[in-house]
Amino acid sequence: MTSQLSLARSGGTVAERTYQALRDGIELGRLLPGERITERAVAADLGVSPTPVREAIRRLEQERLIERTSPRMVRVSQPSPEVLRELAYTEAALRGVAARFAASKITDDEIIELESLVETMETAYRTGDSLGVLPAAARFDVIVEQASGNDIVASLAANITAFGPNRRQRAITEMINHDTSAIESRLSDHRDILDALRAKDPDRAEMLMKQHILTATRYFIELGP
Repeated sequence: MTSQLSLARSGGTVAERTYQALRDGIELGRLLPGERITERAVAADLGVSPTPVREAIRRLEQERLIERTSPRMVRVSQPSPEVLRELAYTEAALRGVAARFAASKITDDEIIELESLVETMETAYRTGDSLGVLPAAARFDVIVEQASGNDIVASLAANITAFGPNRRQRAITEMINHDTSAIESRLSDHRDILDALRAKDPDRAEMLMKQHILTATRYFIELGP
């Protein structure tokens, strides 16, 4: 429901903030796959005119995050299982490339932050907070993308992960519940990726990141609707 959307008070033009509000709604699962939305309803909920809503919708259509069903109505895209499968493998490839680029560009400060994140994950795991590992793991990926210095790769990866956020979260939870060693294995992955980045080894960094993403991808693909 669009009533779950909120417009930031600052941070760009009204059109930019309207776009971000809609995109956040999709990425955070507030707007569900297949959910219908109208320009008028979004404008009313966000307290803006139809013009910035129209611009935001046009951008999201170009990103394939929404699809038009009539001149004044759109719905959140609902990719088929086969499309989700292809997107998952594409994400693994993109994040692998980001790790490759990061290996030759990463700074000492970024290495220190990654080390801190790995420590945070290990502490959460040791104290029995398996789900508490996830925020630090997500931040780890963000730092690697930033270190890659390639905005195009980061943008493409972000667009892919915007699809099926609820399914993605369920897949991660399923992975943890199904395999008690899953978190420990993924912690080991993060340590190995960090070692490869620290050693500035692009081949190993790319290989490890792709394998790391594909492990979770198996659950994402096999998860029912």
